[in-house]
Amino acid sequence: MEQGRTSYNEEARAVGQPNIWAVGAKGGLYTGLILIIFSKIQFLFEISGDNLASSIFNVISFVIGIALTHKAFRDQGNGYMSYSQGLGLGTIVGLVSGTMNALFLVVYISLVDDTMISSQLAKARIEFENQGLTDAQVDQAMYYSEMMVSPPALFFLAVIGSIFYAFLLSLLISAFTKNTDPELEF
Repeated sequence: MEQGRTSYNEEARAVGQPNIWAVGAKGGLYTGLILIIFSKIQFLFEISGDNLASSIFNVISFVIGIALTHKAFRDQGNGYMSYSQGLGLGTIVGLVSGTMNALFLVVYISLVDDTMISSQLAKARIEFENQGLTDAQVDQAMYYSEMMVSPPALFFLAVIGSIFYAFLLSLLISAFTKNTDPELEF
């Protein structure tokens, strides 16, 4: 680096801002633990088929996790957080919590309850048949469904989905939780 020039991280440390990755990963760990606990409760009480309740809980968990991570970032630093830092923090929360939850899901369905996938596929077959699809169409739909519920595919889709939803929620949450340093505004 040229003499006299500093990087963004050096400038951020100079003004007392914490590391975005460290704060975001910590928030992601807490959010991931909440999501894993909820998933375990769903599996124990066999209510994992209720997608609406699960989706609502996941959104609430992400909103709270992202908002608390934003607060922690501001509290650990100089009290300021830009909109882009809020987006970054939320995306990191989604990455870490999504990876944790996806890993839990894959381990659970691979080692603990290997019947979960087969029962979901059986329900899907019945649903395809009830839609009036021919046997060939049902077989083709089941082929693609089986590919999508393989452990590697589930892991990948869960992580990407968590990052996507956390980023979308961060777009909104960051607008409310940002506190831009007036010295840095133009």
